[in-house]
Amino acid sequence: MKNYVGDYYDEKERIYHINNKEIMNPSYQIIRSAGLLRQFLQNIDLSIPPITSKIVFIDPSFMLYNAPIEGPVIFPNQIEKKLPLLIYSNKVVGSQHKLIAEKLLAAHKDYSPYSKIPNYTYEQLRMGLICKECRSFQLELEERNLLCRKCGKRECLEHAIIRMVEEFKVLFPNEKVTTSVISEWIQHIVSYKVIKRILKKHYTFVECNRWSYYK
Repeated sequence: MKNYVGDYYDEKERIYHINNKEIMNPSYQIIRSAGLLRQFLQNIDLSIPPITSKIVFIDPSFMLYNAPIEGPVIFPNQIEKKLPLLIYSNKVVGSQHKLIAEKLLAAHKDYSPYSKIPNYTYEQLRMGLICKECRSFQLELEERNLLCRKCGKRECLEHAIIRMVEEFKVLFPNEKVTTSVISEWIQHIVSYKVIKRILKKHYTFVECNRWSYYK
């Protein structure tokens, strides 16, 4: 199930947003997922009929131009018609299905080994505003926008500062968000006044004598 919004187009099995930015073709994702599921079932000595995979786009505003007629895609305007057929064709649940469900639940991992974060300190990290697209520090201020000199991506300055605040909160969840802290975090690219205005607009100000902060 995909929640893509807006207009996309298919060009030789490669999917692009209308602004020409390429995204991963969901068809490749379900092929990989189906292969992993078959491999899992083989490892536990279970066999089922061929796996049928479908990609369901649920947002009404989604449009994929040049989409192949024959494909695993269900578009928003087809959900009401096709989904009941899929549910009806799979309504009989036998003992083998229950066994597969039990095996999948037993193999489920709540904690991913790939989510481990290396040890770091504030002093070790490079500070400054980072491009949303290519993560470059090569940004220049153009009135209320930021322009990346490396990839050409433009971003609203206010959005960029909020993004950097959220990244700071993830990296340092126990630290207070203040105007001076964020100013240093983005390397003083804008004035205290601008940072304070943005923080006040998007966060709640907690007044605590000299240790006031935003949350």
